Amino acid sequence: MNTSSSTKRITPGLLDLHTEVWYDPKENDLFATYMGRTYRFFDLPGEVMAKFRKELIHDDRAIQEFEKIGVTDFKDQLFVYIKCKYGGFDSVPDLEESGETNAEYWNCGCGGNCCMKPLFRKALPVGDTHLTDREIQIIRAICSGKPGKQIAADLFISENTFANHRANIFKKTGSSCSIELYTWATQHHIL
Repeated sequence: MNTSSSTKRITPGLLDLHTEVWYDPKENDLFATYMGRTYRFFDLPGEVMAKFRKELIHDDRAIQEFEKIGVTDFKDQLFVYIKCKYGGFDSVPDLEESGETNAEYWNCGCGGNCCMKPLFRKALPVGDTHLTDREIQIIRAICSGKPGKQIAADLFISENTFANHRANIFKKTGSSCSIELYTWATQHHIL
């Protein structure tokens, strides 16, 4: 029986005062677990919502970007902010009981074209380093099953540059083949 810590993890908020938020694309809505219950995001208790609201209010750059793209309603801003920053479902609490937050890298469904990604999502840490946006783009291409020659052409890079990226990606993710990379990418919400 496998008793590793990864199989013992329980969604934050089910048995503790942490909060886990996730986006459900079928319902186009945010949900959260907190104190053993699942809520629609905007139905979370006031003390939890206040922490998320405060974070957005103090993020001047985010507010400015929302105004640039014409999103002026605070509730709409909060929805996009939370979706982009915390929308993936994982075992790391998005909001800890202490009030600390943990932004995550996840595929929001915008196909890598999210204008808010640089503001709200953290870089994807891998060991002592991180994956660049270009490496994430290449991971998605590799996992799509395209041959390297086609990926290089699609990205307007040489086959040697693609091979170097692929080698770096495999090293960073601990993958030895595309199948292992696909598994890793799925587990880290890249696909």
